[in-house]
Amino acid sequence: MVPILMTSLTTVFGLVPIVAALDVPGGEILAPLAAVQLGGLVVATVAALVLVPSLSVLAVPKANP
Repeated sequence: MVPILMTSLTTVFGLVPIVAALDVPGGEILAPLAAVQLGGLVVATVAALVLVPSLSVLAVPKANP
């Protein structure tokens, strides 16, 4: 869990200035691209940390002791 969060957070911290940089030359092209990448990263992180473990608990039957 920690490596996934560390990787995602460092990428988010790197993309936030690009998303906010609309007044610099080329910013009108880079900001939407960075916003899409940021959204995909957030969705993928939530899926990796919450959705996949939840589905695996539901999909794998419990063993009877």
